[in-house]
Amino acid sequence: MTMIYRRADNIISRTIAGETLLIPVTQVGVDLQKVYLLNETAAAIWQLLEEPRDVPAIVERLLEEYEANAAVVERGVIAIVEELLQRSMVTVEQA
Repeated sequence: MTMIYRRADNIISRTIAGETLLIPVTQVGVDLQKVYLLNETAAAIWQLLEEPRDVPAIVERLLEEYEANAAVVERGVIAIVEELLQRSMVTVEQA
């Protein structure tokens, strides 16, 4: 069964001075204590998650843009997606 990842509906992202921030929005406003700063790789993954995707699709797109080892990219994608899941910044659906 394939896991498809998508951005959580309550997360807004902003790029400020070249840095991408993820900001959770609650019923009472933004939760500034849970703002998450993305590194370059995580920001690229977040951008790709503008459309729901599985890990192999994310890896494939990153390999098109960056010259890197596929296994290393896949491990990085999995780690970042898991971190975003733990922070409830992405959701998962089964396809």
